[in-house]
Formats: sequence, C-alpha cells, structure tokens
Amino acid sequence: MPRAQACRLSARTLGWLLAAFAGLPAPGFADAVNAGHIVGTTAVGRQVADLDRSLRYYRALGMVVISGPTRWTSTAAEAQLFAAPGAEWRTAVLAIDSALYADTFRLQLREFRHAKRRDWNTARHTVRGFPHIGFLAQHPQAVWNSLKQQGLLRSLTRGDELVKDAHGEPDFGLMLDPDGMGVEVRGLRSPPYADRPAWAPAERPGFSHAALVVSDMIRTRSFYQHLGLEFPDNADQWISGRFFDDAWTLPPGTQLRVAYAYGAAATHAPRAQMPMEFVEFASLDRDSPGEQHAQLADAGVQVVILEVEGIESIYRELLAAGATRWSNGIVALPDQSRSVILRDPDVGGFIQLIELPVLSGQR
Repeated sequence: MPRAQACRLSARTLGWLLAAFAGLPAPGFADAVNAGHIVGTTAVGRQVADLDRSLRYYRALGMVVISGPTRWTSTAAEAQLFAAPGAEWRTAVLAIDSALYADTFRLQLREFRHAKRRDWNTARHTVRGFPHIGFLAQHPQAVWNSLKQQGLLRSLTRGDELVKDAHGEPDFGLMLDPDGMGVEVRGLRSPPYADRPAWAPAERPGFSHAALVVSDMIRTRSFYQHLGLEFPDNADQWISGRFFDDAWTLPPGTQLRVAYAYGAAATHAPRAQMPMEFVEFASLDRDSPGEQHAQLADAGVQVVILEVEGIESIYRELLAAGATRWSNGIVALPDQSRSVILRDPDVGGFIQLIELPVLSGQR
C-alpha cells in the first residue's frame, strides 16, 4: 500500500549495534505519554531463519548493510528481554534512503538459534498480524524482473505481475521475503498527493512505510495513538475494486479499509516521520489467530523499535492502554540502555521501547 517517509541515525548513537537512533522529535508531535516522551521510531526489526539468505534478498532490493552480520552471541540481559532463555542470535542492520526525506531507514535482521521457535513462512497475507514494508522505485518493473531472474521473487500479486489501478496508480506489486513477511514495491507519483499531508515533498526512491494487517481498526487506532502516531484520515470507509483484488490476490469484491498514520522518527532530519499503515479486511481470515501466538524468536516476526525517554512511565501507560508484556519488565542492557518489549492489544504486534543512557552534558 502506498506511503512514504524516513529514519536516520544521529551522531549520538552511530556506534549502537542494534540500530537505535537518538535525536529530537519531529515538529508538530507532542509527548505521547504523560511524564514520558517518545523520541521516535528507530528501526523496524525482522526475525529471520537464515540471516545470509535474508541479506541477499534485501541487498537485491537496494538496501546496504551498515552493521554486521555479528557473530553468534548471547547475554543474560538480552535473553531476558527477548524471553528466549538459552538462545543465541546474530544480527545485521541494513539501510536505504527514505522515499520523502534526506534521511535513511534502518532494517534490523536477527536470526536466533537454540531457541524454541516456529517458522511462519506461509502466504498468510490476509491473516491478522501479517506485516509488510513498502518501497518506492524509479523503475519498479526492473526491480520486479531482477528479483525474478535471481529466483528471489515470491509474488502475492495476481499473475505474478505488477498492476495499475483505474486512476493511473503507478505499477504496484506485493511479494513475500524469504521468511514470508510482506514487501511492497510501487512506482513514483507526481504531486499533489491527495492521500498525504500537504507539506509532504515529492516522492523519491526508497523506503515508504511499515504496515500491519489488523482485526479491529478502532482498537488499533486507539492504541497506536499512545505511541505518538497521528491518523490524518478517519479510515472508516470500506473500499473494494479490481486493483485491490489483483494487488493482494483477493476474491472479487473483497472489502478492506486502510488507515495511514505518521509518527516521529528518531533523527535530526527536519520533520522526519515514520509512516505506518494498518489494513483491515472485512472477512478474510478475520477470526484466524494469525501471529498472536508467535514467539519473538520465531522466523517471520516483525518488531517496531522506538526510542523513548522516561521508559517506566511509557511502559505503564501502554499496559494501561491494553498492551501485554513480552519481556519480564524493563531490562538493563550491557550498553547501559534500558529496554522492554510489549505486544499490541489487537493482533499481538511486537513493540520494543529503548531508553538510551544519558551521557554527561547531554541533558
């Protein structure tokens, strides 16, 4: 689904292995939680079954490895954070330009071993909890063809070909990464953009948004507003049409609704924001458990990672808003940051909060 924006590491956190970001909130975004502050989204994390295989795939999409892959490692604190006792993991971080800002988006890939885990690598793209991330491309057909030629294309779009809508929407395709998580690619549009804020600059190739299939749009909107997201559209209207049927390979006439949201990205770039998209289907797989029962170490699981200040207050607020605990409380990590992982109340999407250490003279 179309949308765009960004994320970039600040100087304060360039050395931080897991791609945490630091910086200032985007103008226009107030503190999301009383006595706490959400600095912004630092990265999207994806748990994978084979890190080397996933790196090959995302490099083919134009992403660049900026950290790792690390050796297999384990610490007691991180194992507590992940709720994965006895596990080891290795991590890599990739980056790509944002589609709207002079900024970059970070994707963190992590592979676990010696952990009880399942592989969610199935074409379950209408099941609640299914994640996807979107990219804009100058020549989307060339990207599509390149993935085909390399044997990396697992299309979810009808006929394994890019589609257009009746109003001239640029080429659009939806596919699965090697672990069954969604990846969207589409061409660039020319302004003005009826479905984006008026201040949004012209699109350019790069990362456009992170998305999640939900089961209850009202509950989802209510919760994610606690994470500093603003929803410029009401998303109450059910829509359908051949474009959606072909783009998602749906039965004809399937109804869906889409909510777009914008929240701060943890960066110094002016007005940098993290775009999110939430998709609800009227009937398909609505009652399926989806990934609500997934473990964090499972291959095919996505995590939204946010930098915060006043982590205890925000943690309490999110629990009061319906989030469930994944970590056993807030964990002090070896780099002196503190972190906790929770799940959203609708589909169990994973959310990681990170509070960086306060360095002398910074605050």
